Amino acid sequence: MTNENQSDERTLTDENLGLELFWQKHKNLIIFAAIAVVVLIIAGIATWVHHETSQAKASRALANARTLEELQNVAKQFAGTRFADVADILAAAKLRDEGRLEESNAAFQAVTTRGLSKHLAQFGLAQNSASQGKDAEAIAIYTQLAESKDAFAAPLAKLFLARELARSGEYTQARSTLQSIIANFPDSLSAQLVPAQLQQLDLVDPAALSANEEQKDTETAKPAETTEPAETAETPKPAETVESTETTEAAE
Repeated sequence: MTNENQSDERTLTDENLGLELFWQKHKNLIIFAAIAVVVLIIAGIATWVHHETSQAKASRALANARTLEELQNVAKQFAGTRFADVADILAAAKLRDEGRLEESNAAFQAVTTRGLSKHLAQFGLAQNSASQGKDAEAIAIYTQLAESKDAFAAPLAKLFLARELARSGEYTQARSTLQSIIANFPDSLSAQLVPAQLQQLDLVDPAALSANEEQKDTETAKPAETTEPAETAETPKPAETVESTETTEAAE
């Protein structure tokens, strides 16, 4: 028993000695690695907090921006964020409202290279073209957007495209474009607006107006259906009257 205990103690001592030697040899590296992990965790938390704080600050700044200068300041202060993109787009729209179309186009064009916001900027360019009477340019931009795979931009672009086609006298294409929204994007907000757009199209489309007039003429020319009075069942004569008649005929 004594030998076995001594053997176990020696083994335990050897293991502890090995751990002690390993610690002495690598303790600086272990401590440094532990510190590095803690620093990374703290840095990550700080970055996340800073990001969330910046996002909230940018959101408030954008919500409070009213003038062109304020929107441009938001775009500069929070450059590289989606809030800056939206501020640039709103600023470009204000430039258009002020009649500064060249500056507006340049502002919209600058946003077309930025990720998800590029579609909104393209809508702005199309509206600028339409406001200048450049229907062909507007139709080309809307067509490009309508062919995109963006679930929001595509149906909305079709809605605007139909309007521009109708303005250009392309009523058949406009109607087909509107109907394609319901067929391909039935759950979209744009699809809910299609029935009203089709009704407006019926008011200006010569083919639809002609068809409505023909239908009215047909309904007017069609003779009114007269209903024949229902046949009344013959009421039997009273028995006494019948007998009296027969008696009179026999007497004669």
